[in-house]
Amino acid sequence: MEIPDPLKLIAALQMTLERQEGELLATQLAVRAMLLSHPEPDAAEQALTRKLEEFAATILASDSSDAFLHGFEVARRRVFPSAMDRQQSPPGSPRG
Repeated sequence: MEIPDPLKLIAALQMTLERQEGELLATQLAVRAMLLSHPEPDAAEQALTRKLEEFAATILASDSSDAFLHGFEVARRRVFPSAMDRQQSPPGSPRG
């Protein structure tokens, strides 16, 4: 049995992490856009907050790693529109 090249494994892992980071960023931007364009953006944000809090309670009670919990918290903070996002909403949008 051949032993894998550690450098190739590291490079493959790095590519996987970068791909997942890109997917996460695209998802966060899509959720922000949906929240900003929602007819009732405050209600949409409240509903999302509730769901995220429910999931957070579930994962805190599990054996999830500290890295996963930290990543979840960072992603949770980034998913909501910022004040700048709200100011740049297109005219005619609920928050524009």
